[in-house]
Formats: sequence, structure tokens, C-alpha cells
Amino acid sequence: MFSEIDNKLNILIGYYRTDVINTVIKQEMFYFG
Repeated sequence: MFSEIDNKLNILIGYYRTDVINTVIKQEMFYFG
């Protein structure tokens, strides 16, 4: 039960991190590109 919740949290955190990283990269490309 706990491992299932952990998996879902890790997936959500992974998506969130990827989204933030992509946003930062887009901003840097916009400013410096």
C-alpha cells in the first residue's frame, strides 16, 4: 500500500521537476537565445 503511494508521489514529483526544468530552459533560451 505504502509503496504504491510512494510510486505515485515519485511520478508526480518527477513530472513537476521536468516541467520546472523545461520552463527554466525556455526562459533562458528566451533571454539569452
